[in-house]
Amino acid sequence: MPDTVEQSLREQRFLRSSGPHAPDTVRRRLASWSTLTKWRGLTGVFSSLSLKSAIRLAVRATPRPRKRKSAKAVTGDILAKMLVTCSTDSLRDIRDRAILMVAFASGGRRRSEIADLRREQLSVEPPIAVEGGPPLPLSPSIWVAPKRQGPSTMRSFI
Repeated sequence: MPDTVEQSLREQRFLRSSGPHAPDTVRRRLASWSTLTKWRGLTGVFSSLSLKSAIRLAVRATPRPRKRKSAKAVTGDILAKMLVTCSTDSLRDIRDRAILMVAFASGGRRRSEIADLRREQLSVEPPIAVEGGPPLPLSPSIWVAPKRQGPSTMRSFI
């Protein structure tokens, strides 16, 4: 990128990090541009083999080591400490407790997935019968339906 363009982007606070973007950032932005291009009825080369090959080569050449975004995963003891903070029967605490429990029990969902979760995606499932013992789990099970968003859903949202 030319120095004048980089300086202008930094002054406008569009460019904050120095060096190349992380490969996942590039992929996410290309996916967004690809979708917007299709919606506008234009054609692009976002799915071309040459672009995919260039991204693959860039991932191999990047000096950034892959690392966890979170230094420490949320474990049962951390969850218990967070649940203590929402121990009253206020609507806010009930909401927060439900969000924390669904997020933890549903197998490591992203924060954005939990934030986008809607009540219609949740359904209570019956406990699993165990021969000669109590049903599993001992508390009610909740199934989280995957959220499917195609271009038509996004268009109606916009």
